[in-house]
Amino acid sequence: GLKKTTRYILQKLKIKRDPFKSVNEAMLDDFNQNLQTLLHYGDRGSMMHSVESRFPYMDYRIVEFWMKLPECYKLHGGYTKYLARLAFNKKLPDEIVWRRDKKGWEIPQHSWLKEGLINDVIHTIKNNSFVAKINKSNVINNINIKITSGKYWKTPIKTYNTALWYNIFFVNK
Repeated sequence: GLKKTTRYILQKLKIKRDPFKSVNEAMLDDFNQNLQTLLHYGDRGSMMHSVESRFPYMDYRIVEFWMKLPECYKLHGGYTKYLARLAFNKKLPDEIVWRRDKKGWEIPQHSWLKEGLINDVIHTIKNNSFVAKINKSNVINNINIKITSGKYWKTPIKTYNTALWYNIFFVNK
């Protein structure tokens, strides 16, 4: 049938997401596979910058309640977090409650790069013997500061971090 054909095509395209998985199944997978990593990053990032960070919805009673909740209260009419939106409806302005472009706190790496970090990134990568050994020096040849996509900057930033790590632990002893 349709499901079998769709799954076959997705397998051939090497796409691992199952379009027939329910919202609750997908959330359970995220909970079991990704949550620990996200909490680790949030904890590490906040401690590194002396920022007090809380995860108020991580109380086990709220998590258990949320996991048992029907999907229509999580995703409804194109709105995510529907139950929370209903709870705050008329208590907060509509432009806050019913926004569709809610985003997490993103790292402003592109702004940092435009404000001068790019020169240090290029210099550090270009002059790092370890980066040269692992054959990543060519990363700087492809840097285009006009590109704002986070995915684009993943390799240059990782290479920069690797160079900094090497300098801190092996060069500047």
